Amino acid sequence: MNMIIQGILLGGEIEGSRSSDRFQFQADVSLLKILERHRTKQNYRVIFDYIDDLAFVDDSDDPDDIKTYQIKGWDGKACCVSVMAKKDGKVAPRSIVGKMYKNVVIFSGKITETGLITNAPLKIKLKSGGVCGAGVRSLRGSQISNEEWKKLEKAISDDHPGASTQSYRNIFLIERSEIGIQGHREAIYTIIRREMEKRGAIPDVSPIIAASHLLIESVESKINVGEKPSDYIALCARKSLCRSDIENILQKPAQETNFHGSWPIVERELVGKGIDGTDLLRIKNACLNYISLRATGDAAVSEFARMARDIAKKNKEAVKNAKKILSVVDLLGSITLGGVHASESEWCDFGAKIVEAYEAAG
Repeated sequence: MNMIIQGILLGGEIEGSRSSDRFQFQADVSLLKILERHRTKQNYRVIFDYIDDLAFVDDSDDPDDIKTYQIKGWDGKACCVSVMAKKDGKVAPRSIVGKMYKNVVIFSGKITETGLITNAPLKIKLKSGGVCGAGVRSLRGSQISNEEWKKLEKAISDDHPGASTQSYRNIFLIERSEIGIQGHREAIYTIIRREMEKRGAIPDVSPIIAASHLLIESVESKINVGEKPSDYIALCARKSLCRSDIENILQKPAQETNFHGSWPIVERELVGKGIDGTDLLRIKNACLNYISLRATGDAAVSEFARMARDIAKKNKEAVKNAKKILSVVDLLGSITLGGVHASESEWCDFGAKIVEAYEAAG
């Protein structure tokens, strides 16, 4: 059996449950790292929450390279050597760097990067002198001062007696994610939207939000508690995505009918409900106005969109099985668009729900 596949199957663990905030942060940071790798055009398979929080291998039956990453969300503190070397728990490896080094033991010369990705600012002494500044986004082991590296070596040796850390220094990486603990979900939506627009999606009117939901949910579905896979095929199905999986979703908005193209369908449904004439025009204008405001990041519109997404997610099966867009509108219930003049609120709310229902139905 391939050494990397064998190491993944033997060394992988199913993690326990975690808080909703930690779960979402891990998913969003994972997706950000995936998109970074995706832009290189290289083939890959990403494995979630198994051998580590995130791992990349060649997408083949005989992978020859693996990169592993831990993801840590720290609010209000810096990423420093003392945090990475701190012992926690009773069973080794007890430190963060010890847990990272575990993959070096498992995969030996096949592992080419082992990283820590965090939202926290890096506060580590540099080999070149001084401490890395607030603008530093990544730091290699070779850039860390010898004094600081010795502290990390000590923590690793405590967890792995006899460990050889000289070559490990060359593949050790710390990264500060561009998304933070606060507002990470909205930030990742923005990043996904840009990727979809590069592929021809039209801002405002293409079903970008629906495809973004699908991409995020595809990642989240792999970060969960479940049975340990019996073989690599089962592992790939349950706990991983490949480059083509990601690219297919990123291309969807450019390939599918945009809102303007879908309006005749909505219009027929509205006419079937007895709505016609100037009311139809008001509703269409309300939809287009909502789309325009959403694109500018209007606070009230953004909050409405968030509430609509949450409702659609909770009613995923009903949305999936809905035969009409107006059936999805009904699921959105009584949420309202704040900050709208009372005389306009009826059509504005209705238009906003139609747009979000169209996005959810995808």
